[in-house]
Amino acid sequence: MDTIAFIQQRSDLIAAICAMASTLHKDAQYRAIGDRLYTIAKKTINSFRNGGEINICTHDNGCILLAFSFVEAQELEQAIEVIGCIHEQEERSKDLADIGLAIARAGAREQAINLISSIKDKEVSSQALNDFTLLDEQVQGKALRKELLPERVQEAFKFIKSGQLTDAKKCYSAQAMSDPYYSGSRLLSDLCVENAKFGRIEKSIEILSWPCQSIGGYVQGLAKLAPHFEQIEPGLALVVFKEAVRIAPWVNSSSREVWTECLNALSSSS
Repeated sequence: MDTIAFIQQRSDLIAAICAMASTLHKDAQYRAIGDRLYTIAKKTINSFRNGGEINICTHDNGCILLAFSFVEAQELEQAIEVIGCIHEQEERSKDLADIGLAIARAGAREQAINLISSIKDKEVSSQALNDFTLLDEQVQGKALRKELLPERVQEAFKFIKSGQLTDAKKCYSAQAMSDPYYSGSRLLSDLCVENAKFGRIEKSIEILSWPCQSIGGYVQGLAKLAPHFEQIEPGLALVVFKEAVRIAPWVNSSSREVWTECLNALSSSS
């Protein structure tokens, strides 16, 4: 496995834990499970805190993912605390700006200004402060800008909308061959959620199995589909998470201990 794929696999693992945590944290019945998953995410990220460049990159990726997840869960103080743990603050300026704007959208405008103003890359900071002034007109929050995606990916979304999944998969696969950065777990999750809007939940799960997907990315996608699972049957999302995490160690044996911890947390409501 090359370095980029190795870092991406670790990032997908952390993203999966965070996605399940934020989903369950929103439901008072499962909030304690969400908190346990957040603890596991922190522990996993901290395990990469020291070491070489790969570990530092993985650690900082994890901090960014965890901070966004905490913002989504309205745990803003924890989000800001996590941001302070990032090693390469200047290299992550754009990520920090995005988190600052997310915090502003969550209603903590003063905290957002403080974070954005502290960004070391002043050009990025200035642009973020400018964006901040427009937030009152942007009530919809940060959305996927499909018009900024590569042409093949835009075509994939069009085929998804019309129910032509075979053609959508061809576009996705061609993009994956030429540019893996635009064909990772986040994109597959967005495609499956787009498909689920049309009531095609089974096909959405099938999309998550398309090439270039990791087990962490698969679980992350399932978490994005949680609202649709809950519409079918209350509590179904937790059941789906358990079953996916149960098989995860067999697919990603290098993270067996982490997945086992996650399964224990998910099973604590039984």
